[in-house]
Amino acid sequence: MTQPQLQQLFSLFDEAVNLDSAGRAELLGRLRATDYALADELQRMLAVDDGASREIRRVVADGAHSATHSIDAFAAGDAIDGYTLLQEIGAGGMGTVYRARRIASHAPPADARGAQQSEAADVAIKVMRPGMGSTELHRRFARERNVLSRLNHPGVSRLHSSGVTASGLPYYVMDYIPSRPLDVYCAQTRASLRTRVALLDATCRIVAHAHTHDILHRDLKPSNILVTERDGRVRPVVIDFGIAHALDQEGNDEQLTIIGKAPGTPAYMSPEQRMLSSADLDGRCDVYGLGVVLFELLTGSLPGDDPRPSAFVASLGDGAQAVAEQRQTTPAQLDSVLRDVLDRITVRALESDRRYRYDSAEDMADALERVLESRAL
Repeated sequence: MTQPQLQQLFSLFDEAVNLDSAGRAELLGRLRATDYALADELQRMLAVDDGASREIRRVVADGAHSATHSIDAFAAGDAIDGYTLLQEIGAGGMGTVYRARRIASHAPPADARGAQQSEAADVAIKVMRPGMGSTELHRRFARERNVLSRLNHPGVSRLHSSGVTASGLPYYVMDYIPSRPLDVYCAQTRASLRTRVALLDATCRIVAHAHTHDILHRDLKPSNILVTERDGRVRPVVIDFGIAHALDQEGNDEQLTIIGKAPGTPAYMSPEQRMLSSADLDGRCDVYGLGVVLFELLTGSLPGDDPRPSAFVASLGDGAQAVAEQRQTTPAQLDSVLRDVLDRITVRALESDRRYRYDSAEDMADALERVLESRAL
């Protein structure tokens, strides 16, 4: 579809969403007489829009109202839904995340899966940024909340509740997990190759769990993979499902993203994800993102034309010493491990043609686990 056709499609969609059923039918009928393909695409977009949940529609309406007002950001000491905000712990394109604690007079409710919250536990509250009136961004925020409610895994933050603040901003409450982004953790602790591979193996298992629930993450990168330490053990937690791609039971796209935009982080996106339509995506797009993360964990850099980590390290010359030391090994040992086992896994995950990648995140995890079980590391 050409750029003028896309612009015409968006214009027609903006017009059609404000019409009743009879008005839409009349518009589609007129359009089919001149451009059947465009009419078919418009009808599909309208069907997706109609399929959004009532909760998403409520969030969109409340958010659109709040976007017309000037709203101050929250600060430590403010209260939201029975919680006192303690500090800001993160911020992204859609919202700001705060560490919070339950106000003593409010009894802890059951979470989204029916489990009772601990009264003493701190939580994390993600609040949509003030002034974000875009319908698509409101949908992404609501979609992330819905995805979290569907996933029950220790590597995904548990959802407790959600709502709208007094000033009209959507929010949701989830587990607070003290953690560091994957790349930051590995750099600060000089994580060994074995630790890095084990963390990515566990991350693949989390992503595989999401895939069994028909959820593609689509934005896997170190900043969206947190590492938490507890009882001397480290484990990853995958966050930021705001642009997750949901499939129905037949494998069809619910596609709540606007056609013409390719959400995600370009350096970590698979070739098929960079295309403007996401109707044909499957779990192998996340396998590609995991491959980029693996390359980065092994080399400290993003992949270039040659996807072999060993080739990149060899190109550094004397700089390979620093890369090896950061991974608690020597240049010779690093080169040997990369060439013997890890090159093969990385290259397969990064195949530009998805037919030659691992069929699933679980298959990639199994390959990494075999490395961990061998004496290579």
